[in-house]
Amino acid sequence: MRKCLDRISKLLRRERSGYPPLIDKRESKIPIRSQQGTIYLEVDEVNFIEASSMYSIVHTDNDQIVVSKPLREFEYLCDGVFYRVHRSYMVNTEKIKKFIRVQGNEVELKNGVSIPVSQRKIEQFKYFMQQQFGFRST
Repeated sequence: MRKCLDRISKLLRRERSGYPPLIDKRESKIPIRSQQGTIYLEVDEVNFIEASSMYSIVHTDNDQIVVSKPLREFEYLCDGVFYRVHRSYMVNTEKIKKFIRVQGNEVELKNGVSIPVSQRKIEQFKYFMQQQFGFRST
């Protein structure tokens, strides 16, 4: 019951703030506005989103799309399958292959790309993964 009330409260705050609606895991497309126009990407096509100054780069298996919005404009995706693991990176958690703690903390995606996980986000990230997928990382 408490979770439900928290979620409704969060939705109402987002609605009043003018942010786009939250992406539910069941939603299949994300609108990405670029110089070429609006591209509608399937959620599972996006591997990660990278900050680049006042721009963001959306990485898919086949393409990199530069968007003239900062990464914080994509934070509404974090209530679904995406997680902001670093101030410069937001990853699609369904694309994560493993969590590595050898030379710093990072996640390796299924396509072989490694993304750093900031020190202050490690515990929150582990908890998120446990809640999303029902397993613990060590």
